[in-house]
Amino acid sequence: MRTSRRLLPFAALSISLALLAAGCSDPGEELTTTGSPGGRDDPLFVSIEVGGGFVPQGYDFRMPPTAVIYSDGQAFGVGAITLQYPGPAVLPVTKGQLTTAQVDEVLDAAKKAGLTGEPRDGGQPPVLDAPTTTITVVTDGRTHTSSFDALHEAPTEPPQNGDPPPGMNEEDFEARRQAREFVEFVGSMVGRDEVSQYQPERYRVLPLVVDRNEPTPAGEPGTEPQPQIRDWPFAHITLVENECAAVTGPDAANFRQALREANEMTRWRTQSGELYNLAVRPVLPHEPDCPEPQDSDAP
Repeated sequence: MRTSRRLLPFAALSISLALLAAGCSDPGEELTTTGSPGGRDDPLFVSIEVGGGFVPQGYDFRMPPTAVIYSDGQAFGVGAITLQYPGPAVLPVTKGQLTTAQVDEVLDAAKKAGLTGEPRDGGQPPVLDAPTTTITVVTDGRTHTSSFDALHEAPTEPPQNGDPPPGMNEEDFEARRQAREFVEFVGSMVGRDEVSQYQPERYRVLPLVVDRNEPTPAGEPGTEPQPQIRDWPFAHITLVENECAAVTGPDAANFRQALREANEMTRWRTQSGELYNLAVRPVLPHEPDCPEPQDSDAP
């Protein structure tokens, strides 16, 4: 059985980047955040995502990016949740607004950390089953992406005595140290007090099959929580095991209300009688309704 990771505040999920290599942008070079790929209405500036590792099915699918900033200053982050079990049916996302000066600060920090140059990965730390942190920065119409394995699990300082472990060198440790500093800075920007809860206009849904013959007792006081069963409210949106479905337009508002009355254990019953657990997450403005098939959380 796979173990699960409890969702933590943004700073604890921190991200990764610190690129020291040749090929990084010239310190005197002027960069702008304009020019998102695809010419979207919400040009992406920074995206930070954490995924992979030893987690249950559907975990990565329902996890929103830990931070997203657009060139106009719109900023999104993961909202805090309590340790109550079962948790919410969908993880909260916060929305805030950065000033032009703050966006410039983030751009400057990304440039100093090497995020606007050639990608770095921080080496291969000897840590198993840990997630990967991926950062995307879009500047001058160019997309720069770097990924770090076990950013939080691996140390940021080389051993005091002896050589670094295989797959890592001193530059990798420095890259990780700077990456964490960058993440903390971005977290302080995205997770400010002025943020509000994001009301998404689109949701992604991944149906996960459950044993329809498994009993669902009501439970007695003091016993473990039991899953509730709710009817899937959209006859025109077909649920197929391990295939992403999109809930958009007016349906999204109705689904939002249904999610408030559900939790992560809820089983949804289709008109044909199939029962599914749903991995659900809000879709941010720059994202497609569903990820590419190879990026879904299907086994």
